[in-house]
Amino acid sequence: MSDLMGLTMKQILGDRAIHVPMHGIVQKQDDAGCVVACVFLSRTDGPHPLLFGGREAHALIHGDMVVRPAIAFVSDHLIGHGLSGLACSSSMASLDEWIANGRLVVEPREGYRAMRGAHV
Repeated sequence: MSDLMGLTMKQILGDRAIHVPMHGIVQKQDDAGCVVACVFLSRTDGPHPLLFGGREAHALIHGDMVVRPAIAFVSDHLIGHGLSGLACSSSMASLDEWIANGRLVVEPREGYRAMRGAHV
């Protein structure tokens, strides 16, 4: 994680904060857009920290999530697939499909500006 005003991620978010790369799909769950469900993928070079050292197949994590998007697209192209279907499909990782059928809402430079709260 990049340096933020000289503070580390642990100093900002606490000792239990875990930083891992991820990409994911968020799905609106109500008409007002107040509830979303998400599925994300994350890969590390060694044992993944989100398994908390266990050998079990799943982990339930209750806490907070901080998202720092480098890029974000929105689309209705995948309606009807369901989150579990998307998690197991090539659409989860296909940036080409999102580019072809979605709308870019955060690009790297805008994401950086929003994160810094300044004109860059």
